[in-house]
Amino acid sequence: MNYFQARISAETALYFRELKTIYEKEDNISYTQAQVIVKALDDISSIQDWDKVILANYNLPKIKLDEKDLRIRIQINPDIEEMIKNYKSFFPQFVGTRSVTLGVTLKYILKGAIFNFKNPNLDENISIDTLFEKYELRIQKLVAEVNLDDLHNVLLQFKREIKKC
Repeated sequence: MNYFQARISAETALYFRELKTIYEKEDNISYTQAQVIVKALDDISSIQDWDKVILANYNLPKIKLDEKDLRIRIQINPDIEEMIKNYKSFFPQFVGTRSVTLGVTLKYILKGAIFNFKNPNLDENISIDTLFEKYELRIQKLVAEVNLDDLHNVLLQFKREIKKC
């Protein structure tokens, strides 16, 4: 695995800290920088209206940042790096520029994940299947391996019953 590196702005560093705090409170575990980015990429996959995300303003608490907070150097797999680069090509259409830096790309990825967290019902086109997949992955982390098949079967039955309603 290669290192992924980017310089980020103070604003992006604040988004990063805020999102890390959100994830750690939600899942009750500690997250690395790489894990925050991977989870954020997963969380933004359903965003349709990026204009709302980009224009959103958040009053994040101002904290003192060190120089190290303005650099990201993480090991991620090539698929995740490719996903970030795809967003890097995707975002300029929303900000009126020909290109954006990796730092700006990370800013919008993190901001999008925060946006989704603060507006959970915004995307009403999310299917029951998508929701079940998302939460099944979270629940699987909490369940012993020997019980995973039972968990999957219970969730599958529950999903079928919900679809009947």
